[in-house]
Amino acid sequence: MAQTPRPIASPAGRRYDVITLGGATQDVFVRTDLSKIITTQDVMNSTSLLAFDYPSKVNVDDVWFSSGGGATNTAVSFARFGLRTACVAMVGDDTPAEAIRAELAAEGVDTHLVATAAGAKTGYSVVLNSFQGDRTVLAYRGANSRIGRENIPWDDLSGAAWLYVSSLTGSSGDVLDEAARFAENHGVNLALNPGNTQIRMGMRGLAKILSLVEILFLNKQEAVQLTNVQWTRRVALASLCNLCGACVDICPVSLFRIADGRLYIGDERKCIRCRECLDHCPTRAIQMEPWASNLDPILVAIKELGPKIVVITDGGNGAQAYDGETRYIVPPCKAQVVDTLGAGDAFGAAFTAAIIRGHDIPTALLWASANAASVVGQTGAKPGILHLADVERFIQEHHPGPESIRTGTIRKDALSEMVDTER
Repeated sequence: MAQTPRPIASPAGRRYDVITLGGATQDVFVRTDLSKIITTQDVMNSTSLLAFDYPSKVNVDDVWFSSGGGATNTAVSFARFGLRTACVAMVGDDTPAEAIRAELAAEGVDTHLVATAAGAKTGYSVVLNSFQGDRTVLAYRGANSRIGRENIPWDDLSGAAWLYVSSLTGSSGDVLDEAARFAENHGVNLALNPGNTQIRMGMRGLAKILSLVEILFLNKQEAVQLTNVQWTRRVALASLCNLCGACVDICPVSLFRIADGRLYIGDERKCIRCRECLDHCPTRAIQMEPWASNLDPILVAIKELGPKIVVITDGGNGAQAYDGETRYIVPPCKAQVVDTLGAGDAFGAAFTAAIIRGHDIPTALLWASANAASVVGQTGAKPGILHLADVERFIQEHHPGPESIRTGTIRKDALSEMVDTER
């Protein structure tokens, strides 16, 4: 097993442990059990649509307001994890802006870096929750699209140990390149969770920025779009498999079979994550358990551009992190999903907070999984955010623990030799 990498050091003597940069919105949550989910399929893809009867008046079960946006969501996480935090965002000169500042201040976040865009409205989102807990968001970007170089408090930024950048929209996306260079020149560690505007730039467009990033966060769909590399369920190396049948004999749910001179792997949804196949494969042909998506080609492609740690989240299949030597796979916490809004922000902020506080990657993955699970268990992006004192308890109650984290190396010379699972 590869040695756990040493945590990234934070410069001493900084005014802030972390400054967040990104969106700030007023969110209104609308819940009704009268929504319908319509799924359409073709040979290649499956698409789900959130629908309501048309034309009709739909009764709403509940409605409530909260602040949102990547900058404010992550700022609250960092503050609750005991870090000195400030937030850089753009709001309008209106009542929602006052509510956002008040909510941040109540959490201990420094708000004097939140700027006002004259004549603009604060960003606004209508969050339509389905009966399954997932949601569709109607987003008005408003002032979020107005962040420019002149709005960035560069002197304050140089006084931070870390800069955490979430989605930047519209012309605000142009700020990312300059912020990344500034961070490099002033010894500020950069964590990045890019949005659609940045993802559409592609690998070539983001290459320079990614070379300056300490921690990069993407979900699986974003990682596929960025790299144009498809993920697979491939779990075993055909070149190493000697068809000994050890995996067939040991798997308690009979996922493996041998026929026609080759190994076949069954429906990954039946995998119980017992690790027996990994531990008993004499040739180490099995690289990961069937439940995990094989993101190895994507992790390698992104890592080669320079980020120190690449983290890809995969919903119910947990998350993976890669530091160039070791690939870590963590299953998700057990959680009842009420609302998925803010899960990515909660995950990224908690992971980064663990690294800032000197923990290793496995611990950071556990913190991140716990924070995300707690957030999806409540409505809104902020109510479920954990405090530092609650993290270990939550992990003990809802997660299998450190022993559930799978570590391994990536065989770069054999990324195309893997055996597919079958449905």
